[in-house]
Amino acid sequence: MADWTDLLPTAVRAPIAIYKNKSNLNRWWKKLLVYIGTGDTNVVVTGGAGAGKTVLTTCHHGEVKDHEWKEPDASTMVERKAITVGEWTKVFSVVPGQDIHAREVALNEAFHKHSNLEGVVHVVDYGYTTIRASVVREKLVKSGIDTIQAIRDYNLGLELEEFKRVCDLIANACANGRGPKWIIIAVNKADLFLPELDQAKEYYHPDGSGPFVETLNRLMTRVGSNHLKCRVIPVCPKPKPYEWAGKMLKPALVTYAEPADYMKNFVSIMAEVSSGK
Repeated sequence: MADWTDLLPTAVRAPIAIYKNKSNLNRWWKKLLVYIGTGDTNVVVTGGAGAGKTVLTTCHHGEVKDHEWKEPDASTMVERKAITVGEWTKVFSVVPGQDIHAREVALNEAFHKHSNLEGVVHVVDYGYTTIRASVVREKLVKSGIDTIQAIRDYNLGLELEEFKRVCDLIANACANGRGPKWIIIAVNKADLFLPELDQAKEYYHPDGSGPFVETLNRLMTRVGSNHLKCRVIPVCPKPKPYEWAGKMLKPALVTYAEPADYMKNFVSIMAEVSSGK
């Protein structure tokens, strides 16, 4: 029902096939729809603020250049991109993580209005959530959340509540015959917890245990595994240290090629599920 890969170079799947004329036509058509602001969402990207949704989809879209890339600010509007997956191009809508009006509009459109919703990419980060607002950071530190483990525990609680909300949206959309057909749990920022990758798998994978797994398996029971395919994939689009309250955790990468290997694996699996495999 789900995938988890150690993501060593030897484990990366075969490259996606070269696109035929039909898929090229589809790609440019979807890009046009995004440009003019029309067309239904095929894939909705959800997750809490600071989990890395924009970075993940930006890297997937191919917009990142190492020499000019900068960490994006908090998203306040829906980001729509035409991203090529396998032989087809899908319209991705990245939903803001903040509780703002644009977020509610995007979720409502994706799950209740659009008729071509195929999949959900839900981005989590094992508690290494970026908290950008200095006022919020100071408040949390003053309240006693002054270690990396403490902020991770805090973030995991918020992450779980966000996932529960998304699961309800998915279940209701499926009950109304709107889809989606698959969900990918993208476990982001894997560079920060590579030594604990097995523990992360236990936390997120359907065969694991804990509150997140219970919520995921409850969704699969409500919808039915035959109607909703699930994959769980570690990803690492842009490694960077995690800092909190004067403490720093550096990425635990073994080779510089690992981030690209993560993305190749992510794209390959998404191509598989989007083609019904």
